[in-house]
Amino acid sequence: MSGREQGFGLQAEHLLIAGVPVQLLPAYNALVEAALANARLHDYAGIPVRVVNAEHLVALALQAGGARRRERAWQLLEAGAVDRGRLRQILTTHAIAAEVPDDA
Repeated sequence: MSGREQGFGLQAEHLLIAGVPVQLLPAYNALVEAALANARLHDYAGIPVRVVNAEHLVALALQAGGARRRERAWQLLEAGAVDRGRLRQILTTHAIAAEVPDDA
């Protein structure tokens, strides 16, 4: 039985599970490995799930490049969801050349 027959769908780079977009990330480099290792455990309707923190999401977007990903990174910065000092440390550790303003 295929995923579609079981009620799973696709939305851009996400797999839809019970209507929730889920992105599966293979650990293809050290930054992704660090992001997954530092993911926080959350409860989602009684199901434990690991969620990558905002600092690693921004770093991943900046590393991947492209206007759309840079826009997503900027939105997280503007929302105040990012510890900028921690983000700068991650960017330095993984040799990602990006300026992080003190305010957004």
